[in-house]
Amino acid sequence: IPVVFTRLIAGPSRTLMSNWSPQIAPPVCCCWPGFQRAYGDIDGERDCVAIIDELAPRPGEHEVDKYGYNGFHRTRLTDLLVAHNVDTVLITGTVTQICVEDTARGAFHEGFQVAVVADAVSSYEPDLHRASLQTLAMKYGRVLTADEALREMNA
Repeated sequence: IPVVFTRLIAGPSRTLMSNWSPQIAPPVCCCWPGFQRAYGDIDGERDCVAIIDELAPRPGEHEVDKYGYNGFHRTRLTDLLVAHNVDTVLITGTVTQICVEDTARGAFHEGFQVAVVADAVSSYEPDLHRASLQTLAMKYGRVLTADEALREMNA
């Protein structure tokens, strides 16, 4: 089963996204390669686009850079999944109502069956998190727990 990490890349100048996500724009430049940022739950600074240490891709796992919220929009993700004969995507990540939802919708529109892992996605806004999961379950795919997903994958 292929594992794919997506990274949101912004810069090197302001874009439309900067209007709605001011942290992306200067002076923070939170998703610009080469910019460093401190986080409250780790020591030191990290490159703004680095995947966190605890989730570092293992050999053979893939990274896809995205330039918007949807992991499928103008990326190689569809081709990568098709090359691996994937028909279903299991989505985890942050932020539920933005990148997760947009990627799930993108997967649906690319013809993949979608499953969002409810306890492996997160948001800074609990109400929007719940609403997004409800919307996705209603029209775009399944919403299940990590335990349910693992049971199905191992069956």
